[in-house]
This record gives sequence, structure tokens and C-alpha cells, in this order.
Amino acid sequence: MYEMNAKIRQFQQMASLELAEPNHCELPSTEGEHVRDKSKTVDPEGISKELADKVSNIEAEVQLLEEEYKKDLLDHDKVRQELADVQAKRALMEAVMGETKQLQELGERAAELEKVHASLAEELQRRYACPGCGVNNMPVPEAAN
Repeated sequence: MYEMNAKIRQFQQMASLELAEPNHCELPSTEGEHVRDKSKTVDPEGISKELADKVSNIEAEVQLLEEEYKKDLLDHDKVRQELADVQAKRALMEAVMGETKQLQELGERAAELEKVHASLAEELQRRYACPGCGVNNMPVPEAAN
């Protein structure tokens, strides 16, 4: 984008310098001079053809610059869309990572609860076991009717 602007400025400066040159702005005057050699006379058709060629060259260069600018705009739009896609993917990945972390914490909590449950079950069995014979005296819960 900056390169395109620099090229446009350079082109404008070149065009203004060429148009400001004395041999392009005005025809040499022959007033007060006797023209002895006809080869020294100015050919208006040649000058107009030269100017027409320069104008067509400038138009071609402008067209090339415009095409390059349009290509740069398309590239800019593609990059902007890719950036939006990457940002959306990043947000999604962060959300997935957060949920994964919560699941890991829940898994760890479940493992801790299983350990507590096992230790409580062992404690109950130890309390209800007869110290002399080791028989389990834990009352059996009655089945629901």
C-alpha cells in the first residue's frame, strides 16, 4: 500500500517535471529571427505525436499502477479475512482449553472423592468388625418395599 502511494507520488512528480520543461510547454519562438535553414524549424505534427506518445505511455503506466493497487486491495481483504478467521479460532481454542481444564479438575475431584469413600468404607468395616473373631457386625440395610 505504501509502495503504491510512493509510486503514484513519483509518477506525479515526473509528470509535473516533464510538463514544466521549456521545450514541452512552449514552442521555440522564431520572432525576430530569419530562418535560413528549414531543418531547424519546429514540426508541430512531430511535437504533437511526441506528446501523444508520452500521454499514452503515462496512461499505460497509470493503468498498470491501478491494476497493482486493485491487486493489493484484494490481498489486503484476504489478509483481513484470514486475521478474522484466526482470531475466531483462537477464541474457540481458548474456550475449549478452559472447558478441558474444568473437566480435569472435576476428574481430580472425583478421584479424591473415591479415595475418601474407600477410606470411610474401610473405617466402617473396621468399626463394625469384632475385635476378637473379626466377624463383620454391620447391619444389612433392608431392601425398599
